[in-house]
Amino acid sequence: YELSPQGIRIEGKDYAFKVFRSFGVLRGPEWHAIDLEPAQRFMPRLTVLFTDEDFDSIVGHMELHLPRVDRDPDLVERLTQYLRF
Repeated sequence: YELSPQGIRIEGKDYAFKVFRSFGVLRGPEWHAIDLEPAQRFMPRLTVLFTDEDFDSIVGHMELHLPRVDRDPDLVERLTQYLRF
């Protein structure tokens, strides 16, 4: 993952911040996730995993470009966290 003032690059593909409606932060015991809510109806959600050491800088950068809307993890997310996937 790579953050820039224009957007985010995931595995070589660029996504402008304007293609997302908002982002949320899901905190975990060993890792955290940025959950990106797409502005387009049929675009899938994107999730970016990161560690504690980068938390403040990543969330601060995202807040400059998108509104933060945290949500509770769904059943699948809770299950994978419990199983430590």
